Amino acid sequence: MKRYAFLGLGLSLALAIPLQAGEPDARLQFGGFGTFGAASTDSHQVAYPRDTSAYLGAVDYPTVTEDSRLGLQGHLKLAKALGATLQVVSKYRYNGTYMPDITKAELVWNPALGTQVHAGRMSFESHIDQNVGYDYLWVRPPVEVYSALAVGAMDGVDVSQALPLGGKAILILKGYGGTSAGRIAIWRVGSMNFNGGREFGMVTAVLDGPWRIALSAGQITIPSEFPAPISQLPADFDLYAGALTDPRLAQTGSQFSIKGAGERGWGATVTYADDQVQIEGQFTRTYTNRWLLAPVESGCLYMGYKAGKVEPYVMWARTLAQQLQMPYVGAIPYLPDPASQAFVPGIARLLQGLNRDQYTWSGGERWDFAHGAAFKAQVDWVHSVQGASPLSPGPAGFRGNLKVFTVLVDFKFGKEAVRGFAD
Repeated sequence: MKRYAFLGLGLSLALAIPLQAGEPDARLQFGGFGTFGAASTDSHQVAYPRDTSAYLGAVDYPTVTEDSRLGLQGHLKLAKALGATLQVVSKYRYNGTYMPDITKAELVWNPALGTQVHAGRMSFESHIDQNVGYDYLWVRPPVEVYSALAVGAMDGVDVSQALPLGGKAILILKGYGGTSAGRIAIWRVGSMNFNGGREFGMVTAVLDGPWRIALSAGQITIPSEFPAPISQLPADFDLYAGALTDPRLAQTGSQFSIKGAGERGWGATVTYADDQVQIEGQFTRTYTNRWLLAPVESGCLYMGYKAGKVEPYVMWARTLAQQLQMPYVGAIPYLPDPASQAFVPGIARLLQGLNRDQYTWSGGERWDFAHGAAFKAQVDWVHSVQGASPLSPGPAGFRGNLKVFTVLVDFKFGKEAVRGFAD
């Protein structure tokens, strides 16, 4: 990890050198992006976090922490085919602060026509940068799909090659590998260190006029355990196994360990976008070799229609995980001490929190009222079939619908203040 910190510092100095000269440098492109807005819900029972980096979540009064963020990005052309990119983002983080984070610190090399190599810290493989709200249509990426991207950055290398297919069609092949970077919030428990998890994958995409079809597959090794008290469960079951002379309890305890698990996934995206219409469908599936992390299937479908500077849209998103059942607990529920009496109900609440069966209907409107600036308003009708979930944490007994109301302004500035600059 330290070597990438030094790389980020080196890129910072490289990007700063032309500025210190006191004269503009055509090799340097500098810009930024941000989101300022508020979200609120119609229930005090549950919170609605944007993704796994969220510390709190939107509640039943205007909350500015979920979607608001500010980013700066610079790109320095070092040679004809070599450049350096640095991106820094400040947003409300897992530890309750706005501490800026280096989300990109990479060298970009174009050794031949259609070939591109990135090395350093880069965004986790996705066809959008979730921090740059101006680049996408909605107020936020659908949580049912994008919350599964636990970490937003990778330290490593990716190589892509574009090949003509005839006419306007282009085939893009990409492979990447490295280690994960970042921490994720675990609701009301703490945060989980995701630094150093090995990851690799590939993407195949076809671009033909307004069409984009992409298939992706990848794997990440989970580098650490869930935070306490979840990480203490294997040891707790070992104690009960010894006290009750029941070795099966030790086997149950081992099922709560996730460190070293290989999480695999694949996805498919089909997009149609012309000057007026934007339609996209996505599907992803992730699975691991550990019982505690059940397979998850997610997808979304949305459509927007642009009329002048206004673009209304509708969206449906769904996520469904294989439901976890109570494992073998032996005679623990029958022990008379208060700690043992509370142990199994605590396991039940944990499993309830890990289960997810949620869908959302959304409607909204984007208004590009100025160059590089867009006002957005969106209403989400969220239904968590199994009650509280990682996407809407709350009491285990919660059942029913949740409405989320969001208004915000997305903006970009710099020479390339158009959609996709920071992507």
